[in-house]
Formats: sequence, C-alpha cells, structure tokens
Amino acid sequence: MIGKPFKKEEYEFEVYFGDWRECKFKSDKHHIFFSPVNNDWNDFKFRISYNVHVLNSQGDCILGGELLLGFIDAETSRIKNNVIELRNEPTPASRLPDFFTLLGSMSEYRTLMVSQEDYDIARSILGAMNDLVELKKRSSKSLLVDRAEKTDVFKRAFMRNADHFFAYHNAESILDGLMGEDLSAMSSNLLLKYNLDAFSDELELNLKFDQKSLLPKRINVLIGKNGLGKSQALMAISKSLLYGRGQLVDVHLERPMISRLLAIVSPGDTSSSFPPERASNKWIKYRKIYLGGKNRSKSSQGFGDSIVQLLRSEEEIAGQLRYEIFQASLSFMSEFKNTVVEVDIDDDQDLRGIIYYKGKHYVRISKINKGSEQERLDLMGAVVKTSQPKNLIDRKVYPFSSGQLSFICFAVQACLFIENGTLILLDEPETHMHPNYISDFTRLLDSLLEATGSQAIMATHSAYFVREVPRDQVHIFKRNEYGAVDIIRPRLKTFGADVGSISYFVFDDDITNSLVDKLIEKLPSDKGGIIREIEALKGELSSDVIMYLRRRLEINREED
Repeated sequence: MIGKPFKKEEYEFEVYFGDWRECKFKSDKHHIFFSPVNNDWNDFKFRISYNVHVLNSQGDCILGGELLLGFIDAETSRIKNNVIELRNEPTPASRLPDFFTLLGSMSEYRTLMVSQEDYDIARSILGAMNDLVELKKRSSKSLLVDRAEKTDVFKRAFMRNADHFFAYHNAESILDGLMGEDLSAMSSNLLLKYNLDAFSDELELNLKFDQKSLLPKRINVLIGKNGLGKSQALMAISKSLLYGRGQLVDVHLERPMISRLLAIVSPGDTSSSFPPERASNKWIKYRKIYLGGKNRSKSSQGFGDSIVQLLRSEEEIAGQLRYEIFQASLSFMSEFKNTVVEVDIDDDQDLRGIIYYKGKHYVRISKINKGSEQERLDLMGAVVKTSQPKNLIDRKVYPFSSGQLSFICFAVQACLFIENGTLILLDEPETHMHPNYISDFTRLLDSLLEATGSQAIMATHSAYFVREVPRDQVHIFKRNEYGAVDIIRPRLKTFGADVGSISYFVFDDDITNSLVDKLIEKLPSDKGGIIREIEALKGELSSDVIMYLRRRLEINREED
C-alpha cells in the first residue's frame, strides 16, 4: 500500500468495482476503485487479492496497492469464487453484495497511517473500504464484521496466511498512532507435540513467554546431550508453521499468534536444521539467516547489500524505523560506532567521511545516512554489496572476530525481516562463539525481541545461554532410566547462576574425564585428608571440577 497524503478536508467516498481509468463521470467526492488481481493463485478456490486505487475529488490517484477483499453471499451471476466480472463502466458497490477488506500485514497498516498527514484521514479511507480492522473499532459496523467472520472466504482464505491472521487480530492498536502499537499480542504459551526418530513416545514441550517481564522471558532455551531431540523440536516447530501441520498450538487460542518465522543457521551447519526457504509458501513468511555472515538467502547478496536495504527502508515498528532498531540493538557494542564497509569510488571522488586504507575505500555505516539527500544516495550507491563489515581502529581497518561478525550480520539481517510477532529459532548459536560473547549475543537478541514484540526458541549445548534466562524458560532434554527422553525444568534458579552448577545438572558427569576419575582414586580415604588435597590443588583445577569433586565426595563448604 503506497500513497500520497490527502489534503485535510471533509471526506466522502464513492466506491466502485472496475478500472479507475475507465471512469467517465465527474463528482466532487473522492472515489475508491477495486478490481481483482490477475493471477492464478487461490485459497481453497477463493481468489481474494484485489487492486485498490483511491482518487481525490480532482481525479488524481493518491493511493494504490493490493489488499484482500471478500464478498458476503458472494455467488451471483457476476461473482464466481470471489472474483467479480468487470464491465466496461465501473459498477457502484451499492449494486453488489456487501464486501469487506483487510490489508495484508501489520506493516501495510503502518505504511497507510504514515502516508497520510492525519490519522483520521487514513481511518476514513479504511472505513470507506470496509476494512475489518477499522470496522471492529466502530460499534455501528459490528454486524458487518460478524457476518464477514462467518463466511467461508474469511475463514478459509483470509485467515489462512499468518501475516493476515496476525494483522486482523492486532492492527487495531496501530490505528490510533504508531507509537501506541501493542507489542505484547504474540502467543504467550505454546505447546509442541512431536515424535522423535527411533522413539515411540510423543514428546510435549510447553513454552512460556512474557513480553512485559523485566527478565529476558522472551527467550526459551532447549539444552541437553546430542540425539535427544532439541534440533528435531525446532524442525517440528518450523514444519508446523510452514505447512499447517498443527503440532504447535497456542494453549489458549489454539492457533499460534505468530506472524513470521526466522531461522538462524550456525556457521558451518551443513545439516538440514531447518526447512528450505520457499518463495511460494502461503502460510507464513519465512527466512533463514546464516550467522557466519555469508547469507545464502535470495533476499540479500551480502552484508553491504543488506545494510543499504536497511538504510533505505521506511518501514516502522511501534514508531521506530528498522535502521533505528538495528542501531539501538547494537548500541552497547563499543565497536559499532567504528564499523566500516567498503565503498567502490574513484580516487578523485569527493565523498564525505571516506577512509582510505591499503588500496581500498571505506565508510562508517553510522555515517552513510547523514548529510544531504544527494550525499546519502551517492554513498549508498557506492557500497560494495558483497563486502563484510570491518573494524576501524586508529584509521586502520581490521577484520572482526567471528563472534563480532556474527553479532553485526545477525542484527542487520534480522532487522530487515523481523516484524511484530516474529518467532526466531536458533540452533546452536554458540558455534564458533567465545563464551564471553554469549551474554552480549543474548542481550542483542533480547533487545530485538523487545523492540519488535517477538520471541525466540534456542537449542544449545552451552550452559552459558542457560544462565542468561530464568528457569521457567529452560527445558532440559534427558534420557530416563527406561531409555526414553524426558523434558524437565531445572531445580536451580538459572538466571545468573554458576555455569558449573548448570553443567552438572544438565550433563551429569560429563564435565569430568578419565583423569578426574583417576584423581578421585588417589585421594586419601578420610574426609579431612580429601579436603586438604583439594585445597592444595585449587590453583590447578577448574572451578567446575572442584564443584564436581565436592558433590561426588559429599563435601560441604562448611567442612573446609
């Protein structure tokens, strides 16, 4: 939906079905024209994609785009499978069955509101189009909404796509102003039921989220040994959302309140952790992001291309531009202000803020969107699409570490695609990431989720991720005494907990090795002697091993 602002005046609309260019009459009113989109796609036989054009009283087309349109009691001689047969002269809507419309996503409602100088004008346009989100706010029109919700075209076609479903239930908050957008409407309790390969019993995974919590309760962590179903859980979630399999449900609403799916692929991951991207998928918008920085998604050729797309984007979420969300999410990184990207310019070009180093030209990404419009366009046009971000230190350019590179590349790709109500899935994001970076990565992830009303589910082997979230968000996969898999909650309070304590509970004796077992055999037999030996070895044993020895030998700190 794109358009120019109307002038502020009284609005009265005449609505027609037909080609607006065929309009041969004069009127001092504004006009809305609908016509079916000429494509072969249908939803359960219904074709619901329609073009819309809004004309001002002078006949200028001010607003245009696509939306969803359905008829009530639609099967007539002129309407088949929700497609109206157009005639040479546009037909007034008053001569046809009642109709209703819906914009395709939350972003389209935001775009419409931004395109008009006054929110009341935008809402007048929506009201004249019988937009269901607008009509739900008008008690006088509630009967039309009730009738629309009972139609097959609404239940089967309008609500089939996750973006449409989410917008229908949540876009009302946008209509009073973008700053008031509700970011807490996503499902707060999801239940996954799935079967593991080689196991007969069905597993249940109960995922709870809290968008308004001071603690990072927007993230759920799955942890355990290999082969117990963590990655299979992520795959089951993906397939349920992508193919409508119903394995993932909202405990209260049945259908998950999720608008988009974003899968994060770890560096070097060659397995099929997530389904492939499919451009033709009509259930939910889906994208894969590669943490290593070399994004294989069709949407982007590289970091340089992605950062330019982000800078050019005019989309907002809750009043923030996507690039502003990106900047805010990385604001804690001291390196961010000195992140540069390569630009392809001639030596004699005089562009602001260019750094020359070892035969190449660079510019800080924070400076690309500064200056005059011409300067911004020149810089964005010069960015090398396949270039990677680098770090500027004392006017010298250095590569980022793998952890820093993962941060920045993840942030820019996520901010390009994320939408209010996005579910992000991550499979072993700690791969090639130093433990010191895990806390910062979680902070970055939680900032993105908070800014966009989104949530994340992560499968990991790292106890460092577990200590970043409360225990209600942690799910430990363990094999029980019968060889089956159980999913349990930790007994200890995980948020900020000692990593060794978490590792011991999750992985049992796995923190030790044969040499530690051999050490136990050589310790004195009396408890006092054991304590003295352990104290003498403190400078050479890790804290995890010391804690393990204490538990194994049943030594309390009070006995030291």
